[in-house]
Amino acid sequence: MSNPRPKKILLDVAGQKLKVMTDLEESYVQRIAAYLDRRIGAVQKSGNVGISQKTILLAALDLAEEVISLNHQLNELRFRNDSNKKSDSDPLTVSDKLGYE
Repeated sequence: MSNPRPKKILLDVAGQKLKVMTDLEESYVQRIAAYLDRRIGAVQKSGNVGISQKTILLAALDLAEEVISLNHQLNELRFRNDSNKKSDSDPLTVSDKLGYE
């Protein structure tokens, strides 16, 4: 199976036309651009300002915080899952694990 060839996709984000080359599906890239556009719009409305570099950077910071927070949550879930796998192999019965007598 070969990698898809990069294709040019035209995006509209914050009133700016962007041409990107990607091997991702166009519909997926368009959804990402629309999400970014909504986030920039939310930052713009919260500050009652026009779209500027500062507005876009604030939206980018907001998105970066969201990514870091979600990665942290994912790592915690992985750690819990790994811990549960290890504890499932110990000889305790179900009633012992649940604290029943």
